Amino acid sequence: MSTGDATSEESTAKRKRWPIALLVAFLTALAGAALAIPVSDWAMQAHQVSSFEGERAYGVVCVFLPLAFLVGGSVGFWIGMALGGSGFTGYLKRQGVALAVIVALVLAVGGWSYAIANHPPLVDGKALALEIEARVPRIIARSQNWRRRVLIWHWS
Repeated sequence: MSTGDATSEESTAKRKRWPIALLVAFLTALAGAALAIPVSDWAMQAHQVSSFEGERAYGVVCVFLPLAFLVGGSVGFWIGMALGGSGFTGYLKRQGVALAVIVALVLAVGGWSYAIANHPPLVDGKALALEIEARVPRIIARSQNWRRRVLIWHWS
């Protein structure tokens, strides 16, 4: 076998790689979109987005679902083209790596979203209450006809 034959076999294998990459891209895009639905809904609940008149659902369906589909398709196609292998085991390797990458990306974005959301401080599972006590001198309290010398503000 000459070197010209080996080169032509490699180029033929690369040309045959893109249909498998498209399949990997499509299945990865579907998996990314399916996983993005509950993760983005949970993240939007953490950011206290209202569900009144479908506000949260519009965000999930119109923003995060297409975004996850596009990112999943891009990642799947890139991995399908970049990784080698022949036969069904080569396909499984490409698909497995692509699915692992898109799951890691969706979960990382969901975790990041949860990390930057506002969380009220809790003590023993209850919201932390802030009380401020200000003492007023007796002379001012008498001149203003105040009944108490201590003012307490309470925020929860």
